[in-house]
Amino acid sequence: MTTKRGKSGKPQIRYNGYGGPEYIVNKLHPLDGPAFSEKWQEFTRQRGINLTPVPNIGEVDNYNAGRTTDWMDLIHQQGSIQDHNASISGGTEDVKYFVSGDYFKQKGIIKGYQFQRISLRSNIDATLTPWLHIGTSSFYSTSNDDGGRADLSLAQVLSPYATPFNPDGTYTIFPQPPEQLVKNALLGLTTQREDRVNQLTGTGYAEVEPTFVEGLKYRVNATYSYRPGRFANYAGRPFGDLRGTAQLINDERQNYTVENLLFYNKTIGKHHFDVTALYSAQENKYFTTSETATGFINDRIGFNSIGSGSNAPVINSFSERRTLVSQMGRINYNYDSRYLLTVTARRDGSSVFGTDASKYATFPSVALGWNVANESFLKDQETVNSLKLRFSYGTTGNEGINPYQTITGNALLQYAYGGVAATGLRADRIGNSRLKWEQTTSVNYAVDFGLLKNRLTGTLEYYNAETEDLLLNRQIPIISGYSTILDNVGSVRNRGIELSLTTANVQTPDFTWETTLNASGNRNKLLSLGYTDADDIGNRLFIGRSLGPCTIT
Repeated sequence: MTTKRGKSGKPQIRYNGYGGPEYIVNKLHPLDGPAFSEKWQEFTRQRGINLTPVPNIGEVDNYNAGRTTDWMDLIHQQGSIQDHNASISGGTEDVKYFVSGDYFKQKGIIKGYQFQRISLRSNIDATLTPWLHIGTSSFYSTSNDDGGRADLSLAQVLSPYATPFNPDGTYTIFPQPPEQLVKNALLGLTTQREDRVNQLTGTGYAEVEPTFVEGLKYRVNATYSYRPGRFANYAGRPFGDLRGTAQLINDERQNYTVENLLFYNKTIGKHHFDVTALYSAQENKYFTTSETATGFINDRIGFNSIGSGSNAPVINSFSERRTLVSQMGRINYNYDSRYLLTVTARRDGSSVFGTDASKYATFPSVALGWNVANESFLKDQETVNSLKLRFSYGTTGNEGINPYQTITGNALLQYAYGGVAATGLRADRIGNSRLKWEQTTSVNYAVDFGLLKNRLTGTLEYYNAETEDLLLNRQIPIISGYSTILDNVGSVRNRGIELSLTTANVQTPDFTWETTLNASGNRNKLLSLGYTDADDIGNRLFIGRSLGPCTIT
């Protein structure tokens, strides 16, 4: 009997983006009863043992009676999706509005999976004066992802001779006794589970174009998002948890961003100038609490009275906050759409970096372009339709670390002292107050071209990028009480070339056939470590060698 699998050997599941599976692309077909027994007996024969014709004694009665269970069919159900929306829009020449509502409901193809969402959206744009425009957009949604769920992974490994139901119709806890490592794939349906999220987002803008300065415009954008969520779960006796376990998690996320933008553009003959200035600030906050309790006298209350557990609830909370402030100035210049120049300077400050290092870094860049196809010596020929040479040089930054990783942290520890439980601290994470921005400086050379009435188009690009002060965890002697520390580690270089070609093989009003070819190659090299001039064997970092395999695709 064959088994249909994806490339990884697992059933391929397509998800709808809302947390539940939509359908299984390649459904797994486990061995049926006779094939399963035959494989088991061959296994025992090769091992030199002669046991039962099935792995567990509890499966023998079903084997003798010829009773089998297709667990994949047992956990599946007919799925359905419905989506309803209504919208209204209108207004005047100066004021326009749009309001919409949506209701989405899905029943998954695996038992227990379901998703519901209600959302509302509104947009308003208004021209108050010839020089002042404002607008707002708001969005609210509430989603429900409740319900205990059948377990696809367990259904794949359960024996076809396992017993899914007790005589009274309830689910067996261990369907293939005395095996107790694998539970019934349907037990998740007995749990109480709630998973709900609300989302509120509001944005607004104001745009000012003063009439006394042509080409000047100021715009302010503001966005605020609030997202509270709640997860609750209770597993009791039907699940095989004889004491009952309840869990509650509440969290909320708040984010805001404010951007101030100033634009100015001017054309003088064949010269065109475009200037942009930016000042922005953003903040992300996250807070969560969780409670877990066990030892409930029955399964009626569930998570609704978590303090009823005989064991005191384990309570945890966590909070984090990160901010980013940015300033940017950019000048674009082009002459006769032939010669292009862009100069940019950006300065960012992030709260995630250490107190003994600057939280700010400046990132300059410059780019040059030459539209060779717009030159007079190429305008009247038909072979080259577009040809552009590009060069750029610039620096970018990375702040991809979690807040408070620069601070040394301790973890709580419970221990017995004087016959009673006491709370202490143990080493958990070593901080690094000197952490700063990771910076990558790169040089790019590129040519864009279109030939034969643009039937052949493509881009050829070469890049050379050096990254300094990489944000990486490195090992340190365990005698310090810690095993790793987050640090700015040395520098690495990446060089590569990329080629993209597109050919228009057939072009008609009703049919187009195009072929695209992409090829690339990259080599990286560790230039230095910073904290030592020698190789770091413990961290498997070798100066002059690649950090990983070079790639050619």
